[in-house]
Amino acid sequence: MAPFMATAPIMEPFRALLKDTHNKHVYWDEQLRKRFEEVKSRVCQLVASGLQYYDKDKPTALLTDWSRTGVGFVVLQQHCQCSGTERPFCCKEGWKLALCGSRYLTSAEQRYAAVEGEALAVVWALQKARLFLLGCQNLEIITDHRPLLKLFSDRNIMRGSPGPKGAAKDVNIPKDAFGLFLPDSLLTQILERSNEEGERLAAASNRTHIPVTLMELRAFIGLVLLRGCEGDRRCKIDDLFYGPFSRPFYRATMTKNRFVYIKRILRFDNRADREERRKRDKFAAIRDVFSDFNSRLAKFYTPSDCITVDETLRAYRGRCGFVIYMPNKPYKYGLLFRDVADARSRYMLNTMPYAGKAEDPDPELHITGASNVVHHLVRPFYRTGRNVTADRFYSSVDLCEELLAEGLTYVGTVMANRRHLPEDAKKTEGREVNSSKFYWSENIMVTSYNKKTNKNVLLLSTQHAEPLVAADGKKKPEVMLFYNETKGGVDTVDQMIGTYTCRVATRRWPLAVFLLMLDVAALNGLVICAASGSFSDTKHGDRKLFLRELGLSLVKPLILLRPAEGLTMKTRAAIENVLGSRLPAQPQPRREPTTARARCATCVADQQGAGYKRSRHTNVNKVKSRCCKCTMPVCRKHSKRSLPLCNSCDAGPSGVE
Repeated sequence: MAPFMATAPIMEPFRALLKDTHNKHVYWDEQLRKRFEEVKSRVCQLVASGLQYYDKDKPTALLTDWSRTGVGFVVLQQHCQCSGTERPFCCKEGWKLALCGSRYLTSAEQRYAAVEGEALAVVWALQKARLFLLGCQNLEIITDHRPLLKLFSDRNIMRGSPGPKGAAKDVNIPKDAFGLFLPDSLLTQILERSNEEGERLAAASNRTHIPVTLMELRAFIGLVLLRGCEGDRRCKIDDLFYGPFSRPFYRATMTKNRFVYIKRILRFDNRADREERRKRDKFAAIRDVFSDFNSRLAKFYTPSDCITVDETLRAYRGRCGFVIYMPNKPYKYGLLFRDVADARSRYMLNTMPYAGKAEDPDPELHITGASNVVHHLVRPFYRTGRNVTADRFYSSVDLCEELLAEGLTYVGTVMANRRHLPEDAKKTEGREVNSSKFYWSENIMVTSYNKKTNKNVLLLSTQHAEPLVAADGKKKPEVMLFYNETKGGVDTVDQMIGTYTCRVATRRWPLAVFLLMLDVAALNGLVICAASGSFSDTKHGDRKLFLRELGLSLVKPLILLRPAEGLTMKTRAAIENVLGSRLPAQPQPRREPTTARARCATCVADQQGAGYKRSRHTNVNKVKSRCCKCTMPVCRKHSKRSLPLCNSCDAGPSGVE
């Protein structure tokens, strides 16, 4: 009680005695003694009239106030049985004083603005009463300054700093970041199902199935990522491995037939009970793998203060029972996913596929209704003090109230035909362009912005409480500026994935979903590495460098295990190009020198056009000399050394010193 009396007018004569007493005489007279006795008497009266011991289990209220000379607070606890929203003013004797305090302001604090002073009162009171209030489960902070609701309301306080967490905290290598989302346990599950499919196909065609290894599957994924990174996803498979436009890392990793075979047998579930599972879930062909992958997205990253909910359409036009047609989307036909992404860092946090209604739908998987979809997506972030931004398809007053009860605020546009909206907010007649109207209902604010003549935009917000408007020409309200800033989280992720996507044309929708998983894992891995400082300049090519390093790190282990014996010259050259070093010399079988004359192989290859077969016999002379390396016939025109050596063998592999 005594600290609360520190700033009372009766204590003003004692204030000078509390200041710096260095080289200063302290006086005490009869008038000060009488004032001191009066103060003691008043403190005792206040204690006797209602001071109670603090009880950590009782409902507690902290009341703060600020003036130009000082700040103060009181801690009240409920001793009555009243219930309702009027506490601590429910009854006269129901709330008892447990603690109070006050102090004078410094000269700098006396110049604070009102909102700063009221905020100072709250912060100082919490710090001063921390031994009582820390751990209090039923605490209310009461202030008479409304703008503080936006600053100090617990629904807007985020818990935890954004960024990588757990095993991802110190990851800065692309392969390790990618492996967080597709670990060996998940790849092994895919590998077992794929080898089962390979054995089934081999038995049906009387062929032998060569099992795919885990290293081969990683290398296949690396080639798929490199194919998207280098913009080769529309090229034919033959052009990737052979021909003048091929790239060396394809041929250096595996043969074309092996690449096509792995892609063909790739499976993600047990074929034996698939039909039974499809009765409850049409997404059964990849549900287990996708759910395992999806559970890892939010496991390694703490999002920022705002997350975005939106839907994306992944292009697909094959035979599938749940292909969606959306004419306003770039691809129009595809697989629909509802996503949650970080509005700041563009990190994918959660995703939910739309698979249509099964014969006997599983209620945990078949989720309908816009509000239910939002709840399902943001449930991992309940009670974290974050904000959810979504478009008008999901927005409703009921959703705002439900999320607010779960510790999340909501900002989004809303359709005019939604329930519980003010009728006056929907009207546009007689309103000026760029004008705004605001409506409140407890914790929800409705904003009506007149964008054009007879056209307005309605927004819902449980984060904003003040009718603030920008000072520029368009006079957009603050809630609209915030919505424009945070609404593009999922759209930006979709654009970034589309830039270097590994999506290819396929008739199998599970494979299309798997390729989407690779894109999301690569993008999230980039965000994790960028948080540690590596590959952070995504606007100037760091993302492409990340994908190249990731792809090469996945294919190189398989390249290093390829035996050097039996490789063609072009394959050896491709391997040497990727590894940056020469392979061991391949022992050549000793051949008996031949004196038979033959036409130069290079001259024969140069004969093209109409009548080239006849020209080979009439225009190309026969020679006895052979290339000492490849033993092909070579003439003097195409041999540049004293030893017979054709131009191809003389040039060596390109890119190797």
